[in-house]
Amino acid sequence: MDWIRRHLEVLDYNGTPHAAVGDKVFFRRGKVVSPLGPVKLDYSLTPSQARQTLKGLGGWVIHWGYGFVERPTEWYAVICDKFQDLAGTPSKHRSEIRRGLGNCEVRLVDCEYFGRNAYDVYASAARRYRGRTPALRGEEAFRRDLANTAAFEDIIHHWVALHKGQVIAYAVACVYGKIQATYTQVKLHPDYVKAYPVYALMYEMNRHYLAEQGFGYAFDGYRCTGHDTNFQEFLMKKFGFRKAFSRLYMMYRRDVGLLVKATYPFGRWIGRLGERATQLYVLEGIRRSCERESPQAGL
Repeated sequence: MDWIRRHLEVLDYNGTPHAAVGDKVFFRRGKVVSPLGPVKLDYSLTPSQARQTLKGLGGWVIHWGYGFVERPTEWYAVICDKFQDLAGTPSKHRSEIRRGLGNCEVRLVDCEYFGRNAYDVYASAARRYRGRTPALRGEEAFRRDLANTAAFEDIIHHWVALHKGQVIAYAVACVYGKIQATYTQVKLHPDYVKAYPVYALMYEMNRHYLAEQGFGYAFDGYRCTGHDTNFQEFLMKKFGFRKAFSRLYMMYRRDVGLLVKATYPFGRWIGRLGERATQLYVLEGIRRSCERESPQAGL
């Protein structure tokens, strides 16, 4: 499939470690090894494959899934598989979306335009949450990073919401064929909340991918286990997103696994040391709940 080739080219371009396991591809970001591709697909691994892939890529933990399941679980993806037009939207939410559409023009733009016009939104949003986000990049670095993605505009899409000609919000989407559009970033300039630009962005992006382009679904990430966020709840309440249940399968590097197993009963207190520690123990709890339903999860 062409989308696999293009995303592999992105990994190669960025120097991201990755490995093929049969017809599946896994990549490492930080110390976590993840499957590459739409979340609805089957990325099942045998224990031997998981160990070899984890060792080869040098991670601390590898995770995967078997796609979506009907029975509710503690692990889920937040997706939208049907465009909700204004006629089908509750009146209160319809009014908010109309305000956004009336105040803002939404465009799909190229990297050059995005690099020239989106930095102020990026910087203002980052400063608002200082201490909970990565270090703020300078404008030159922001533009340079955008220039580096210009060769991949067919699979990395940049959206902006303009108010009186000024970019006041933006979003980035990564696409996998016509299967999945992943909404990877949504940023809003805090001075323009009352213009409702995120409402306009989400409505127009969903219309583009779901109604016009015929994508299977839009994906906004798995269940949030880190810092508090209401964005997924916002999408589910106002734009027809829903929980697509799955099962979380994980395998740790041996020494990491022994540490997690030994300290899990004290995770509530250890987690106070930082967000990453908290997230690890939340994920371990979800993995254990999946193991109770499906023994293969307990690798």
